[in-house]
Amino acid sequence: MKYIALLLLALLQVVLSIILGHKKRSSVSRLFTFFTALLLVWTVTNIGLDYAVNNTTGFGSMAARLTFLNTTNRLGFFVGTLTLVFLYRLLLIFPVPRQTSKISRLITLAGIAVACLAALTIVSGNYTLAGNAQPVYHYGRVSAIILLYFLLVAAVAIHSIALSLRLPKTSLTRRQAKTVLSGLLLTGIWAIFFIIVLPDLVSGQDKIVFVGYFAPYIFTASLLYSISRQGFLNFRAIVARSIGYALALGLIIVIFLIATLSLIRIFSGNHITLGEAMLFAVFNVLTALAFQPMRRFFDRATNRVFYRDAYDTQELLDRLNRLFVANTNLEQLLRHCATAIGESFKVEFCFFSIVGPSKAPRRIIGYGTHPRLQAEDVAEIRRVAPKMERKVIVTEDIDSNRASLQHVLEANNIAVLGRLSPTADKTAEEMGYIILGPRRSGNPYTRNDLRVIEIIVNELVIAIENSLRFEEIQNFNETLQANVSDATRRLRRTNDKLQALDATKDEFISMASHQLRTPLTSVKGYLSMVLEGDVGKLNAQQKQLLTQSYTSAQRMVYLISDLLNLSRLSTGKFVIESVPTDLGEVVQGEIDQLHETAKSRDVMLHYDRPATFPKLLLDETKIHQVVMNFMDNAIYYTPAGGQVTVALRETATAVELTVHDTGIGVPRAEQHRLFTKFYRAGNARKARPDGTGLGLFMAKKVIAAQGGSIIFESAEGKGSTFGFRFSKAKHALPNQSADRSGAVAVGQ
Repeated sequence: MKYIALLLLALLQVVLSIILGHKKRSSVSRLFTFFTALLLVWTVTNIGLDYAVNNTTGFGSMAARLTFLNTTNRLGFFVGTLTLVFLYRLLLIFPVPRQTSKISRLITLAGIAVACLAALTIVSGNYTLAGNAQPVYHYGRVSAIILLYFLLVAAVAIHSIALSLRLPKTSLTRRQAKTVLSGLLLTGIWAIFFIIVLPDLVSGQDKIVFVGYFAPYIFTASLLYSISRQGFLNFRAIVARSIGYALALGLIIVIFLIATLSLIRIFSGNHITLGEAMLFAVFNVLTALAFQPMRRFFDRATNRVFYRDAYDTQELLDRLNRLFVANTNLEQLLRHCATAIGESFKVEFCFFSIVGPSKAPRRIIGYGTHPRLQAEDVAEIRRVAPKMERKVIVTEDIDSNRASLQHVLEANNIAVLGRLSPTADKTAEEMGYIILGPRRSGNPYTRNDLRVIEIIVNELVIAIENSLRFEEIQNFNETLQANVSDATRRLRRTNDKLQALDATKDEFISMASHQLRTPLTSVKGYLSMVLEGDVGKLNAQQKQLLTQSYTSAQRMVYLISDLLNLSRLSTGKFVIESVPTDLGEVVQGEIDQLHETAKSRDVMLHYDRPATFPKLLLDETKIHQVVMNFMDNAIYYTPAGGQVTVALRETATAVELTVHDTGIGVPRAEQHRLFTKFYRAGNARKARPDGTGLGLFMAKKVIAAQGGSIIFESAEGKGSTFGFRFSKAKHALPNQSADRSGAVAVGQ
């Protein structure tokens, strides 16, 4: 009878080992699987050992009996010590995980070494026959070492209990740890007392030792208590699935037996044909295939009994995801989500408290009859909850340091509080909370329930943020049109003022330019007469001073022309007057005027003039201004000792003018802005502070207005090339009237 009891307990060990081994998702489950498997082997060896001690049959001879006893004894010590090793490793990570250190690895290796020593006869002890031919066990030297190793494991267990006591008193983990680890300590005490200590003090040691073999099952009893009362494992799942399998298998066996007996009865005494045998085989196959459908049927039936709170996690998450996609209105989204969550978890109520910008509950939306939180309750939740690192707070797991929050939740019958926060940061602003009441069945929330709630909370944060943004956009769109219309009116009024100011500016520039042009023309004319000797001969110094005055007056005339042309561009009055123009003469005229300027700046001015050059239909006055601008810039931006080369060339299809200098050049980063209005490169502003930035802008406008293109190349510190290119076919003189001219108006 005692062997049957041990075998039944060993079978229970096997069941627990299979259940935990099936969930190899953590080190705890794997270590527990090895631990229970070794306990099973240890139990079987102890049954064999006890049987050999108390029975002489079945061994053949006394020598064979002694050999069996000693071999089984060494195997039992070996497996028992390994069991302690795995128990030690299990206690290192359960209930409070700790990092593996060098010392823990050394203790593990020491335990394995002790187990190996226990397998040796010379140190582990052995059995001999007494005078009455009864086996007597002699303890070996390794027994004390095993005892010390057990005490070490017991110390680790006590330390684990001490660590678990730091958890809140209401913590489920703390209650589980105390139950399981207390069972482990009681198991050790039981084993030492009945296997090692008591047999040496009283007679009948074989019976006393056998009582010690029940020690591991004290741990099994504590584990079963934790399973059934504290939810360490899903005990209802074990029972439900076991009943489902048993019913399905039993029904299959009954059907198979009935069918088999019926066929035997029908064909009894008769010869069974091949077709009948095949029919019987097909029936057997169909019976086997029916097992899975039957099992699923019984699973559903047992679920209704054992799983009143059961729900499909994936189905719930899929349902919520569909709601996230389909609903952009926040209130509709939260109402549907609260209904889905409440129906799945079968709770008394589920509602959301969404915090508005003013830090007050702006909306309370939910499922079921939820409590009316007072203002002070809401304030206490907002004060304490963000300081907790967990996003999902279980009321019964709140520690004593936050008893005020626990009191508020219990007073309002709230079982679970979920923080709708983007992070678990203690300083993060809460978007709101999801509040769950107790389950209607009275059962507590399981760990799987809390994991699902945490997943839902993380997804809800994103969905609520999107809905809030959509609401903001929707509310903004309601006032956007009015704001845009008002802003448009203000812009139109401002634009009208700017246009009036711009027109006034253009009018002033045009008037001032005309007023300046007349006296400058007189000054320039009189200077020219004096330089030509009309009023008497000049000495060298007088001629130099008057020449510089004439050049400055000419530059002022060109500046006024640029301002007038700029004003005409703005008003659409910029006109191109094409006349037969000899570019060779135009360039030569500018060379003659700027020769003295170049000489005064110690810059060599060279003109590569072709012997013959065709006349083209161009605006001669404006081309004069463009050529002067290119040459004047080249002279002024070329240091003393440099050279300016002007080249006029004719190709088969075009004519080109280039002005190349060895001056300061234009930085690459600024070249793309060079031909814009009023823009001057940084090095140009330093070399010539009095420039306006209009010359190149007007040059490009004049050339483009006549159908030409600008030529520009430059390298900072190495010089620049400016010029233009005109198509001969487009600007050639008509054969029948070479002197015909035309005028074209150009806008900006």
